[in-house]
Amino acid sequence: MLKIRIAALSATTAALALLLAPTASAEFDRAGYLRCMVSDSMSVGGLGIDSSTAAKMGAQAYDALGGASPSKAAQEQEIAALTKQHGLSEPLATLIVRCAGNPRG
Repeated sequence: MLKIRIAALSATTAALALLLAPTASAEFDRAGYLRCMVSDSMSVGGLGIDSSTAAKMGAQAYDALGGASPSKAAQEQEIAALTKQHGLSEPLATLIVRCAGNPRG
């Protein structure tokens, strides 16, 4: 009986640690990302999505990329995921991923 209680306590503690662990999106520079999106949006024919949706997609992309300075392969994979999942054009998905990975450049 004691072993069951210890196992349950360990499982509960591990689950809480996962829930409370900060994600990469906690470090996401939302303001910098939106500035990047707005300044470069005309190059893709406009955004076509509202800023709240753009910020949400950017934070998700930032998480998927593992934070700032992602690899080229990770960027390409996330671009493909955004186009498939949200039906975005490839240039818009590329802009979202680029701004999420490096909002200042």
